[in-house]
Amino acid sequence: MKPLIVHFTDSSAFGGAEQLTLTMLEALGSSSWELLLVHHPHEELQQLVDGASKLGVETLCVPRLDPGWPGIARVPRFAGRLRSLRPAIVHFHLTWPLACQYAIMAGRLAGARALVATAHLYVELSLSKRVWLQQRALSRIVDRYLAVSGAVKADLVANLGWSEARIDVVRNGVAVPEELPEPDPVLRRLLTRADDKAVVLVPARLTAQKGQSLLLAAARAVPGAQFVFAGDGPDRAALVAQAAESGLESRVTFLGQRNDRPRLMASADLVVLPSLYEGLPLV
Repeated sequence: MKPLIVHFTDSSAFGGAEQLTLTMLEALGSSSWELLLVHHPHEELQQLVDGASKLGVETLCVPRLDPGWPGIARVPRFAGRLRSLRPAIVHFHLTWPLACQYAIMAGRLAGARALVATAHLYVELSLSKRVWLQQRALSRIVDRYLAVSGAVKADLVANLGWSEARIDVVRNGVAVPEELPEPDPVLRRLLTRADDKAVVLVPARLTAQKGQSLLLAAARAVPGAQFVFAGDGPDRAALVAQAAESGLESRVTFLGQRNDRPRLMASADLVVLPSLYEGLPLV
């Protein structure tokens, strides 16, 4: 019987961390491990669930384990569920430093042989002394952390007091196709709206973290460019409104979620990622 690795995320959206989770699952799929993806219910996670299913990985949806009530009341039941699975490793995906706290507690109560957590991102936090001590104590429950960059590791050690010896740096990677796409003149004509402007591509989820609002503010000073946003997210309506209010409707295109970003990149003149903060972006 193959040993089981449980991958757990408490995310409520599909972004770089979730794509990297799929990359990990795919890489482990041909190994001698059994794999299970555990997640919370959220419609924006369907892409992650569907991606795991296509890889032949089983998925399990469990009630949310958010801090407070009723999250903490669900810990014993979740720990019992994990114990019944008898995982060799439970791997937590942290989309911010305080993610998966109750799930990590449950993993230790379940008696998993090893708890691993990938820190996908560091964000500035304002914590009381009590909460800081609580999360520092919780960090000692995890056997090994994987930080996606040296900067993330340095921030976790310096600002949150996590043990440097428990954190390894494993940088994000992407699968490179055997043949990179060539520029597509038909696609480029669509992106420029049949104009001769330079194409500035912004391939990112539409959220405040990615800084698209600042880029739109700067776009007014670059009249010779067509700005193309490839991605979707909670800030889409606000960004569309900002473009309209700035008189940029003819020079800004919102493509929505796209699965052909390499093709779009090949047809663009410039790729911009105006993020305010990142771990190590996959773009």
